[in-house]
Amino acid sequence: MNSKQAKLIPIENFLSKLNHQPVKERGTDLWYKSPLREVDNTPSFKVNRILNTWYDFGLEKGGSIIDLACFMFNDNVSQVLKRLSSDFGTYAPVKYHQPVKQKLKIENTLILGKVCNISEKALFCLLKDRLINLDIAKQYLKQIYFSIKDKETINYALAMKNDK
Repeated sequence: MNSKQAKLIPIENFLSKLNHQPVKERGTDLWYKSPLREVDNTPSFKVNRILNTWYDFGLEKGGSIIDLACFMFNDNVSQVLKRLSSDFGTYAPVKYHQPVKQKLKIENTLILGKVCNISEKALFCLLKDRLINLDIAKQYLKQIYFSIKDKETINYALAMKNDK
């Protein structure tokens, strides 16, 4: 087993195999009493299931499963990889994904009115202020009139033709 393969092993499974169970769960984080310190009355060891990382707030240390196993067993990386290989050698990792929030379908609130060549003085001033060449602007831009649903006002703006 190489380090890339070892990092696919969920830390929560590694800790469970060593008889450490989470005390609480918050979102994608699992909280444990620290397996690295003898006295830990409150859960101060966090495992992030998405990133598959750990952090011990009492020691101010964290990292990957390899870092954790090196710290717990006082081993070097090659020794830890052998240990993980014997315990999780045929292990098929389970990936956790954050739940995807459904996107709300947003109703189009703009109502397109008239489309014409640029004629409003304010729009010419805007182009001039932004140092946009008027001949080029006339090639690519149109003046549109639009309103916002449930509003009485009619607005105008510069627009480029698009598929929508």
